[in-house]
Parts: sequence; structure tokens; C-alpha cells
Amino acid sequence: MAGPAEHTQQDAVVPLLRQLSVGLGAYRLYPDEPERPAFVAAAERIAEAARRALTGGPVDVEIQGHRFRTVSGPLPDSELLRRLALCCYERGVERMQIRRPPDPDELMHLYRTLGMPVHAVREAGGVPALLPLADGAAIAIGELGPLASAGPDRRPEELPPDQLELWSQLRDPVALAASLLTGIGGDLEDSDPTPVLERLEAMVSTFPEGLPEHVDVYYRLQEVILQLPTTLRRRVMASLLERHRYDPVAQRVIGTMSNAELARTLVDLRENGQDPIKLAERLAAAPGSRAHLVELTTALARGHEDAGTIMVGLENVGTEIDDRVWERSASVLETVSELLARDLRASETEDIGSIRGAFPELAPVDPPAAVAVLDDYLKLEADENLLDQIVDLWAHEVGEAIRRRDEPLLVALTTSLRPDGAAGADPRRATYFDAALLRLLSPSFLASIGRPDEEPGASAALLAHLGPTAVDALFDVLAEEPDRAARARLLGMLRTLAPASLDRIVRRLSDPRWWVVRNAVHILARVGGPDMPRLMAAAAKHPMPTVRREAVRGLAASSTDPTVPSLLRQIAEGELDHEVRTSAMNALGGLAAPSALEELVGIARSSPNRRLQDTALAEIAGRAGDEAGKALDLLGSRRHRPRLPRALRKEARALAAQRSGKP
Repeated sequence: MAGPAEHTQQDAVVPLLRQLSVGLGAYRLYPDEPERPAFVAAAERIAEAARRALTGGPVDVEIQGHRFRTVSGPLPDSELLRRLALCCYERGVERMQIRRPPDPDELMHLYRTLGMPVHAVREAGGVPALLPLADGAAIAIGELGPLASAGPDRRPEELPPDQLELWSQLRDPVALAASLLTGIGGDLEDSDPTPVLERLEAMVSTFPEGLPEHVDVYYRLQEVILQLPTTLRRRVMASLLERHRYDPVAQRVIGTMSNAELARTLVDLRENGQDPIKLAERLAAAPGSRAHLVELTTALARGHEDAGTIMVGLENVGTEIDDRVWERSASVLETVSELLARDLRASETEDIGSIRGAFPELAPVDPPAAVAVLDDYLKLEADENLLDQIVDLWAHEVGEAIRRRDEPLLVALTTSLRPDGAAGADPRRATYFDAALLRLLSPSFLASIGRPDEEPGASAALLAHLGPTAVDALFDVLAEEPDRAARARLLGMLRTLAPASLDRIVRRLSDPRWWVVRNAVHILARVGGPDMPRLMAAAAKHPMPTVRREAVRGLAASSTDPTVPSLLRQIAEGELDHEVRTSAMNALGGLAAPSALEELVGIARSSPNRRLQDTALAEIAGRAGDEAGKALDLLGSRRHRPRLPRALRKEARALAAQRSGKP
């Protein structure tokens, strides 16, 4: 009987084999290209899964047709494991041992061999010849008799020749099933199952009692039965179920079946007029009863199956029934996996299918790995219609994570938006993500994520995970938002997001809508940076005075830049709009830099606009410090050259006296 440690390792073996299957799919999409992101990510996940599984010692599995088995028993059946098992089995690999986490080169070597045509492997002398056992190898493979035994139990290759021959025949269930039908005659669909059962029993009797557990004759007999014509297969299974109470062969064949396989067999017998629920109840009541078999059969009979998983209510049974039963509250692991799984068999590329298949299987037990698998799939799916559907679902789940303030889930989901994620795989693929996010970030959604009692920055911090597309969406909504309070909130979020996406904001400076340009100038001015004076100076030439006034404010905000005083003077002297001109002069007067005073003095001396000269004198008078007073004294002096007109000199002297407190 397997102990707790063995079960713990077996639980870790399944994720490892799944990751090996996903890695094989990623490799076959891009053979011998180890630098491909999909393969790099798969290799990293394989190594991590191996580290977990190896805590209980080396991983040793037998490959029996389309299934894997350890010393603790058969592993759960799944699409991913079945694909990897068959790939190995068809090439003569019946044993796989993982001794340490494999590195990418070792995986490449293994996958290159498994990717060879079956005939090419045989001509080369088999997989052992292509992958000879070496000291220190991470993965060791073998043929007949896969499991090593620490005890004295016989290995299959030590069986007598007649038993070894029969064991070899059992490796080909299709051929053996055909041989069982030889001599039956008549209509096979209406045949009596008795001759077939007798031949099965005769084969079993050839083997002695006490074979090691890994020499699983009964599992292989089950494979043979599955290859029989449909009606005959049902009759054989019905007879085995009837004999299950007293016949050792029937007990052992049925015993090799998992609960899910047995439930499917019982429901299939409904075609023969039998009641699957009553059959399940009878089996559940027998010695060595099957826990949850009735619930599984009932659920399947009612059509509660999703992507190969029998969906049984979690309130009725334990989650040990099927490790792919996911909680409905984890919406990202439900809706996306449902669509992936729904179209799994429609995939034109088996290897993309393997990556699709990994998502629903990994989702309940390892959400980060599931999201990584989803990203692999999104990098590779070539069907644009299907890709569009999946990305839309992905965007929906991103939105739900934002609404719930579930930042860990949001970080995981936005893996695809990172530089090495699916959105960066190629420009065309990125358009699907951009379009989906723009649809998500609608006015109603953006309004719904804001809370009256929080700063806009809290929502913006979540939107930051969406990258520059969030900035585009906010600008689009802001451009059409009529409510002033809502506009203020959107601007607040944009100010938080701007530093990471300046290029997207700069693009808006050329927008034909003046109010959009004004918004961009407003945000850029508050972000700052070495390019701001240049950008503000360009915006100060916009046809709309409102935009030019905002650009002046932006220049004033860049007060530490040495070019700003000169730029403000140019604007003031060239501006025709009174309000913009006044704003430029006020901004220039508010700058503390000495060069700002120099520019004001220059305007007072040389400007042809008398009103502008008056404004310059007033701004000089309003500045703090002795330098402003000295400047007024010089401007009011008759001896200073160039000399100002009398009226301006008089005004300068009056302002100087006012500053000094003299009458």
C-alpha cells in the first residue's frame, strides 16, 4: 500500500508530466529554436515542476499506451498526459525516469528524438540508441519493463519466452483485439461476448500470480477491450460488470479503471438498455466500494461534462475526484479555460492544442502556471477569429480584477502585456490586445472603478498594469466627457500614468481637436522633463488661444530650465491675444532666475508695444530683491543708454520710489 510520501510525490508528478507535454508542443512549433520565448518559458516551468516532484526522490513512471503509471498506481487521465504518453509509447518508450531538473539542452535533445517519425526512430535502433543512458543524465528512458524495483520482484524482461511474447502482443491493443475476433464469425455487432471473455481469461492465465504491480496486464486488457466493435465492447463490459462480484479477472479489469472511466462506461451501457445509476450503486455497495462513483455517473448521465471533465457539484463531493474541478469564483480560470477547452479538438495544430489544453488543467492547482500557459497560447494561436475571442475574454477578466482591486491577479493576467509577453510577439498580435483593452476601458467602466472617497491615483495604479493603451483609452474618454468632475478625475488618472507613457501623450499634441491638445499640454506640463520647454514652445503656436495659455502655464512649471525665460519673452512679444500675452508676462515675472529679470528689462527697453513695456515695468517692480530695484533705477535714469521715453522713465522712477517707500 502506498504511503503518504508516495502519494505526495505522485501529486507532484502529474504537473511535471503536463509541463513536459506543453514543452513538447512548444518545441514542435519551433524545432531547434531554444531561444523562442514559448520554449524558454516552458523549460523554466519544467525545471520548477521537476524540483517540486523530486523532493520525494527520483520520478519513475511507466508508459502504458496512452497512460502513465507510478508504483502508487495509474495517474489521472488527461488530454495533455495522453498526448505525451502516446508520443513516447509509439516510439518504444515505456519507462521514463527524471533524476534532476533538466536543462534546456537536455529537453531539446529529448524533444528532438520524440519529434522524429516512428519509422525513423526504429531504423535508428530505437530511442535508447538515440538517447543512450549516461551518468548524471536528468532524464533516462527505457523500453520493455519500465519500472526499476528495489526488491527481488521479477522484471518483465525476466519472464519466460511465452509470457514475454504475450506481453509484447499486449503492447499493440488494436492487433490483439482483431486477433480475438478471429473465428467468431457472424455479425460482430450481435456476437456473444463469451468467446472473447474466454480468450481474455486464457491470456491472463498464462501469467503467474505475484507479478510486480507495474506489469499491469489488466490495464492492457482494458485497452484491448476498447478496440472491439462498439456493440460487442458494450456486451463484454456488461458481462465483466455482472461477474464483478465473483470473477477475479473481471474484478481486476474493472479495478484498473478510474472512477471517471468507469462512469463513462456505465453511461455508455445505457445504449444497451441498462440503468447506469443502478449499476453505479451496485458497484459502490460492493467490497472495496468506489467513493463518489454514483455522483460522477449521475453528473455524466445528465450531461454535466466540460472539456473532458465531469463537473460534479463541490458541495456534494471532495475535490479529490478530479483535479481539474475549479472553483467558479475564480472567473479567469473558468471563462477563458472554457473557451480554450471548447475549441481544443478543433485546433488545426496539435501542438498549439497541447498549450491550450494545459490551461484548464493547470488552472485550479497552479494559477500562475495557468496564466503563463495562456500567454504561450496567445503567442501561438494562428486562427485570428479564435484569438480575438480569447483576447476579449482575457480583457473581461482584466476588468473584473480591476473592479475587485485584485492586484495579484491583475499582475498575473497582464503577463501578456510585458515585453516578452504575447502582445509583444508581433505587431499584428498586439493590435488584438490594444483593441480589446480599448473596448474594456469604456466611459462606463472608468466611471465604475472610481470611488468618491479615494484619489484618482489609486485607480490609475491599477490601470498602469495595462501599459500605454490605458493612456490612449483615458484620452479618448476624456475627449468626449461632458461632466466637469468626471473630466477632473480622468485628468488625475492621466497625470499618474503619464510618466511611463509620454510618447502616447506627445502624439496628442497633433490631434485636430484643440481640447485634446489642451489636455495633453496640461498633463505634460505637470510631468516635466528636459523636453517639456520645447514641447510647450511648440504648443504655444497652436491656433487656439486656450491651448496657448495652457502652454504658457506649462513653461512656467518648467521654471528651472534656463531656456524658459527667453521662450516666454518670445511668446509675449509675438502674441496677439491679450490674455495669452498677459499670462506670458505674469509667468516671466514669477520666475526667480536672474535671466528672467534680464528678459523683462529687455522688453521694457526695446518692445514696440507700449502696453507690453508697462507690463514689464510692473513685473520688475513686483519682484523681490535688490536687483529688481537697481533695474528700475537704471530704466528711470536719463543717463542710462539706451534711454527710455520720458513717460516710461517717469513710471520706472515712480515704481522704484514705491518699492523703497519714498514719497
